[in-house]
Amino acid sequence: MSNTHAQATYQEFGELLKEATERGLRNSIGDSAARAVLFHIAMEDWDVDELNSKLKGLLGNGAISLELVILSELSTILGEELQLKDQDFVKRVSRAEKTYNHRIGRK
Repeated sequence: MSNTHAQATYQEFGELLKEATERGLRNSIGDSAARAVLFHIAMEDWDVDELNSKLKGLLGNGAISLELVILSELSTILGEELQLKDQDFVKRVSRAEKTYNHRIGRK
């Protein structure tokens, strides 16, 4: 597990997805543009299906590049490699959530 999230074990996965999204956006498009995107996707419950839909609605095919950055950040936060090359963003994140929940003892 990464140093930043030594106690991430007990965080809700949605919060980790939110953090990965915020970091990924800031690292790839800068702080001001990231704030604009976050404003436009305006999510309360960080659900991967909704995130995917909102990013694609806002950015079209450009969402794919950001989703890869978000996956990279999520991998860093979780401290594990997300190696699901044949799956799309939603399936990769869903699989990471299942793995995370199993690791912390949730089903």
